[in-house]
Amino acid sequence: MKDKKKKKVAFYIDTFNRGGTEKATLNLLNQLNMEKYDITLIRFFPEGEYNRYLKPGIKNKARYPLALLFRWNKKMEHRVQWWGRNFFDRIPGNLAHKLLIGNRYDIEVACGFYFPTKLISHAKKAKKISWVHMDYTIDKSTIGNFSKEEGQAFFGGMDKIVCVSHECEDKFNLKFDLPDKTTTRYNIVNSDEIIELAEKENIQYDSDVPVAVAMGRLTWQKGFDRLLSVHKELIEKGIRHKLLIIGEGEEYDNLSRQIQRDHLEDTAELLGYRENPYPYIKAADLFICSSRHESFSFVVAESIVLGTPVISTECTGPKELLENGTYGMIVENSDIGLAVGLEKMLTDKNLREDMRKKACERKEFFSAKNLTEAWEDVLDYL
Repeated sequence: MKDKKKKKVAFYIDTFNRGGTEKATLNLLNQLNMEKYDITLIRFFPEGEYNRYLKPGIKNKARYPLALLFRWNKKMEHRVQWWGRNFFDRIPGNLAHKLLIGNRYDIEVACGFYFPTKLISHAKKAKKISWVHMDYTIDKSTIGNFSKEEGQAFFGGMDKIVCVSHECEDKFNLKFDLPDKTTTRYNIVNSDEIIELAEKENIQYDSDVPVAVAMGRLTWQKGFDRLLSVHKELIEKGIRHKLLIIGEGEEYDNLSRQIQRDHLEDTAELLGYRENPYPYIKAADLFICSSRHESFSFVVAESIVLGTPVISTECTGPKELLENGTYGMIVENSDIGLAVGLEKMLTDKNLREDMRKKACERKEFFSAKNLTEAWEDVLDYL
């Protein structure tokens, strides 16, 4: 009997650098059953930290290698990238799709926000999936500023809209009202790999006070500025603790100046990018998510997998991952809420230990096998 033909599935993403959407894409691609799917990753930009982690057998194509010619001059490289990105955004959509993707796939998945979905909407042959990682009722990107009618027109050609949490789906439909097209699939967290990586380095903090770790891209969204303000307030109240922030991004200089201005050099530190951050999270007394908005939050999920107590501001993803406070502390999404909750966690060791036990109970929720099979149900149905 002849083997069933594999479905050809293309995932389009602008960049494969470090980031939540990029990590979600990497994890999904590496977990999908390659006996069922012929998988292609199509990137606009050629470089990206995650390229080297992609499983062999997955086709990996870059569509704008011109940017590589200007790596010696970052300013020029950024200009060339901007020009290329805007060029393909402005030319007729059918032409952009033909040049960047081509009509050779059974399913096309838009990984990202505005441009990926706009691009695959012009597919002639493929079934189309838009993968939504954002709370569009809060986010003020291009799509976030769409009216209901504009959103329905933009997403109307999709065969399926996959949201990364149930509340993310609810908020998407609150804004654009397309319930017949939406579904929820959680991002895949590679639990076994995270636990293995956490064991590769034995981090022991030289501290006689609780150590709290936060991690993420250093952007306004992640709220590290207000976390440092809350840290300062608690230190001044005599609540001794150490705060470590892992990550890189455009707010690095501002956060560094804030630490110096508020004389926090002895208690707060920006660790920058860490290729393997998991030993730092595992060794911490507490993980903090201070985000102003999230739709999933990998770092919260990863902290739960490592059994580290979690405190998070009330936003879409963490609320669901922590089941409204059952498996970690959820606080009001404000400076005051963060300060009150953090003080409680830092001063109550028994509470932290209870949260650690709860996190360990939650690990099974992030079974890569179950989450992958749920995604494959979407691909098989189309």
